[in-house]
Amino acid sequence: MPIFTTSLRPGTGIPSGKHGGVIQVESVKKTDTFSTSNDSFVDVTGLALTITPHSTNSKIIVCLSLSICGDYFASYARIERRVSGASNLEIFSGTGAGVRPTHAICQTGDNGIQDSHGQIFMVHRQFIDEPGTTSEITYQVQAQGRPDNAANGDTRINFSVPDRNTNSYDARMASELMVMEVSG
Repeated sequence: MPIFTTSLRPGTGIPSGKHGGVIQVESVKKTDTFSTSNDSFVDVTGLALTITPHSTNSKIIVCLSLSICGDYFASYARIERRVSGASNLEIFSGTGAGVRPTHAICQTGDNGIQDSHGQIFMVHRQFIDEPGTTSEITYQVQAQGRPDNAANGDTRINFSVPDRNTNSYDARMASELMVMEVSG
């Protein structure tokens, strides 16, 4: 028999500044491929999910495992939080310094290895988001091609640059986005 609750707390209470138990979990897996050479961020199809927090005090643990590579040294991805009636917000980005990228994922690899040998990076990011709302939230993974490359290098999700049909190189991989609401 399932048990439903909007708050799980230890019998002795939650120490000040600590979070309680998991209230709900949502996840989505992407097993097909995606690529973009766009200079601006675009939605990665199949890597978005929604969750509706039970309390404005809830925290959302966001976990992303992303198979990513680029055909010209670098690849970029980020996570956007979307709430109806509010501006979309890039979350979990670094502090700006000059023109350096600050996105959740800025992957740089050896161009020869990515282009010739099918190198793919499995990048894991996990962090706590504090949205402060009970409105439905969409977390959307986005990707961008290399913006400073005249050839507009591709960012690829779940497949390698050469993408050859061999049994030793160029794997097809999967990515996953998962969110967990934690009582605050």
